[in-house]
Amino acid sequence: GNTTILFNHLLRAHTTLSHESKPVATIKTFFSSNNYYENNSAHKKELDKALTRMIAIDMQPFRIVEDRGFRDFVYYLNPRYILPSRTTLRNVHLQNMYNEMKEKLVLILNNVEYCAVTTDSWTSRANEFYVTVTCHFIDKNFVLREAVLSTNKLDIDTDHTSNKIADSLRAVLLDWNILYKTSTIVTDNAANMIKACEILKKRHLPCLTQTFTLKAPHPLTADDINIMKDLVCLFMPFDTATTRVSSSSIVTISEIIPTTVDLYHRLHNAKLALKTAEGIKTYNSLIDGVNRRLAPFENRSVAQLATIFEPRFKKEGFGCSSTADAAGFLLQNEIAACSSYENPTPDIEEPPTHPDYPSTKTSQIYAFVQDKIAQKQSRTPQADGIILVRQYLEKPHELQGTPPLEYWKYLCIPACSTASERMFSKAGCILSDRRAALKPFIVDQLLFTNKNQWLNE
Repeated sequence: GNTTILFNHLLRAHTTLSHESKPVATIKTFFSSNNYYENNSAHKKELDKALTRMIAIDMQPFRIVEDRGFRDFVYYLNPRYILPSRTTLRNVHLQNMYNEMKEKLVLILNNVEYCAVTTDSWTSRANEFYVTVTCHFIDKNFVLREAVLSTNKLDIDTDHTSNKIADSLRAVLLDWNILYKTSTIVTDNAANMIKACEILKKRHLPCLTQTFTLKAPHPLTADDINIMKDLVCLFMPFDTATTRVSSSSIVTISEIIPTTVDLYHRLHNAKLALKTAEGIKTYNSLIDGVNRRLAPFENRSVAQLATIFEPRFKKEGFGCSSTADAAGFLLQNEIAACSSYENPTPDIEEPPTHPDYPSTKTSQIYAFVQDKIAQKQSRTPQADGIILVRQYLEKPHELQGTPPLEYWKYLCIPACSTASERMFSKAGCILSDRRAALKPFIVDQLLFTNKNQWLNE
């Protein structure tokens, strides 16, 4: 017979049984019914952004979204999330993150008055020649910042000339609107880099750590290696100094001169403990190298200003008293120039006269007093600079370890170009065997987003 009447009775009188008879949906069958996040949903966008950030930070290849194991892992974490294709990840999500971070950095640099840059070149596995530029500055919260600005591909056959490098640097600095804010460019000792800075009319500072490297290997021969245990005390100061000035999180420009002076003292103390002729020979070679390559740093005006600006060092951070005095004069001139620019000499106003007393112009009574007052008020910016420098130098020195970022125009300059050189290792991970054919603009975006993640904090 017909079961319709029985089925309707079951629905009306036995609702519990009717519900229990329905099959229970599993997680997999539930989400297989197209219950995925919409592309424009806020959560989908956050997940896409987190995925892109992972690619940039961990330097993973874009094709990871096609790996079966990774796709299964993401599915079990959140079955509603559909991974983007590697093309979308590269051309849309990475581009969006790069644009957002660049906008933030542009706004920050617009509010920076002075900065320094480092630059260096490297060659990829595909034999492509790149130049990386980094920027160093102190933000409004007096935090020392480092940012990668660009990584540009140059023609490996024709673009090694100083003119080509200068053009590339100028384009980058103009793009970020910091050409006239850049006080110093730090590079290695290559002649084309030095000439490029001259073309740009920018102060050049050679990389201090590379100068260490140029000096340290010279006294070493195959025979010297056998006695290195006896000479550790000679090379330890160089290792300590290199580690210190290579940091990107502390002020290093002001430590160039004190570091050189400290090397002199530590090498002299180490000499007293030497017991071998080879040790004495190596000591003499090291001292000679310090004199030829490091001592000239004490005569560089930017290093002098940065050192005397340092409340930990002031004049006591110099090895030569005459150089310390020269730095004091430089500081006076700097203050005078700033004073002249910001506070032009005003016209001296006549003091108000009391109605019960005759005008000093008319009576000329006590005119000598007004002359003395006028002379006192017409103090020159140079005199102001001398007074301020004297007051500063007479203040007690700050303790070692005190952040010296109060005097920020020169202290943002790094002592070495390792910030650019570190891009070699990062680029090596990005341009790995799994993605050696990346286009140059993608390499630029990946290095930018990898190094500048502090913008997302």
